[in-house]
Amino acid sequence: MIGASHNAYLATRVALLATRLLSEPDLTLLGEKAPTEIRPFFVEHGLVPLITDDAAVSRHPLEQRIITVLLEDAVILSRALAGRERDFLIYWTHRFELANLKAIIRGKMANEAAESIRDKLVEMGPFASLPVEELLRTEDIVELLSRVERSQYADIGRQARQVFEQQHELFALDTTFDQRYYGGLVRRAAAIETDVGTEFKSLMAAVIDSLNLVWLLRYRFAYQLAPSQVWYLLIPTHYRLSSATLQALAQLTRFDEVQPAIPEPFRTWLTGATSPNDVGRILEAKTSELARKIVRHAPSALTRAFAYMLLREHDLHNVHVV
Repeated sequence: MIGASHNAYLATRVALLATRLLSEPDLTLLGEKAPTEIRPFFVEHGLVPLITDDAAVSRHPLEQRIITVLLEDAVILSRALAGRERDFLIYWTHRFELANLKAIIRGKMANEAAESIRDKLVEMGPFASLPVEELLRTEDIVELLSRVERSQYADIGRQARQVFEQQHELFALDTTFDQRYYGGLVRRAAAIETDVGTEFKSLMAAVIDSLNLVWLLRYRFAYQLAPSQVWYLLIPTHYRLSSATLQALAQLTRFDEVQPAIPEPFRTWLTGATSPNDVGRILEAKTSELARKIVRHAPSALTRAFAYMLLREHDLHNVHVV
């Protein structure tokens, strides 16, 4: 657990960064004005990479630049952390490095040139741990995954290689990466939940329950996977949507059977939802609502930092949409 002085310093950093979070009037302004008309707004809110004229930056897709902004914030916050709390925050950023790994695999399966693949990758900065150049030089996907097994992602790489050798499908790889990654996040969160308090656990529950439910609905009703296969692809969890609840939901045969069968508060929240995308939007809004309550008032500075990162990502994607 971080000491009182580190906790106070981190809380101060979060408070300063939180002044850049967007309000509804901010989003309205962004929808009404061209970026060139409100450049000071982008400067004030740390959004300059999204509208920069710098050719070296602007050549990258907007999604890459959004992730760059998030990583810059994570660097600031991680410096104020130590031990398992720091490990958790850094592991949260590894989602973007796994996206790089997926991009490399897709590119190699499509026989893209290494330079073309490299240009699609997010620069991870101090959070980089994948041997990107070695992966780009591998001859095939099995060799690539074997190399991942010798990296920080050994557990993910091992399981992914076994799955790929059996199925040879990109979908199987993607779902394995996601399930293994978030399983690792849950384990890291469980190691610190007692120290950092109930608000942190509530945030984690919001994130993981949302992912599990949206995945379940998508795999079961959009992709028509068998209940046992759906269950296998979900994240092991101890949050509100328990393993037993998810297993029961996976047995349902129609989307419209889910809302009456799911426990509260999800039953009320999902009234009127007609697709996995609807469910995802509703639960994302609920997660953001919870994070806004927590970001300035949680006793744990790590919890505030995690809430900030969730809100910042939500804001940046809203800017993307606008």
